[in-house]
Amino acid sequence: MTPTEQPWTPDSWRSRPAQHGFDYPDAGALEAAITKLRSLPPLVTSFEIERLKALLAEAQEGRRFLLQGGDCAETLADCRPETITSKLKILLQMSLVLVHGLNKRSRATDRTVRARSLRTSATSSTPRTLTSAPARRTRT
Repeated sequence: MTPTEQPWTPDSWRSRPAQHGFDYPDAGALEAAITKLRSLPPLVTSFEIERLKALLAEAQEGRRFLLQGGDCAETLADCRPETITSKLKILLQMSLVLVHGLNKRSRATDRTVRARSLRTSATSSTPRTLTSAPARRTRT
């Protein structure tokens, strides 16, 4: 945050220039909507935010994989249970395809490691078996 920026507050949006030109002709309706939103529970908890930050940091470090999806221009009309459920199903299907692909790649890597280990064992004076091949690192 630069020195000229104000910290975020629930009302800080009012001091920002309107970039998209929304017009609120009915000030009373706007205030009623804001009052209603303030009375609702948060969409996510601070614990969920901190957990997400930690997971994103792990993805940035290459220790996790991030699957991101969604529309680039959703409307409030899209915020219906059927639409949200449909999008979640698509993300779940995408994640299953990725997991399946990663498992296939992992098995192929295991076979390659074992084959190299056996070739090395044949030329080495130390006998090695498949069970003595280096253990595969797994990511959680």
